[in-house]
Amino acid sequence: MDIKKIKLSNTELYKIKDGNTIYNGPNQSWYPKRFQRSAGCGPTSCSNIIWYLSQTQDKYKELCPYDGTTFEGFLKLMEDVWRYVTPGVMGVNKLEMFENGAIRYGKEKGFTLSCKSLEIPGRKNISELEIEKAINFIEDALKEDLPVAFLNLHNGQLLNLESWHWVTIYELDREKGSVSILDQSSLKEIDLKLWLNTSNKGGGFVVVR
Repeated sequence: MDIKKIKLSNTELYKIKDGNTIYNGPNQSWYPKRFQRSAGCGPTSCSNIIWYLSQTQDKYKELCPYDGTTFEGFLKLMEDVWRYVTPGVMGVNKLEMFENGAIRYGKEKGFTLSCKSLEIPGRKNISELEIEKAINFIEDALKEDLPVAFLNLHNGQLLNLESWHWVTIYELDREKGSVSILDQSSLKEIDLKLWLNTSNKGGGFVVVR
């Protein structure tokens, strides 16, 4: 096992079937309403986390009452989560909006959830110590087999990451300084260190336990 790479134990849980089509995770474009489709990345990412918790930890088995292996079931979860992680005019543009929504969703389902977050300030060329802190935050979560929600308010020099957008981290490569993410039913690897060094507006990370 390559200890420089840390990955969720069961990423196959993000295979979603719709007839003969298999998606790599959900897509905010599945939401039925126009505003939901344009602003739904936050609740979609939170749905990823809720679904994973419900399938990997016995005590959270009832956290998701739907069959997230199907398009219909995962969309029901996304619609449910939307009521708690609800975008405003600027979307879900603050970590606490995501955290508070996830906690309220859990409480409604009869579970006590907690969140831990790490805010990344909006500036370029952060210190090596701050970069290491961000990498350690992600590593610690993945070692606990917990997905990480990633808010990117500005993509900096990354060409394969959309600005003002939430995605879900499922793997970290410490040696390369990269993370692998679920983004709009696609699997992507992005240069985390490049983002940290070039993002003008920053963003942050949230772990739900």
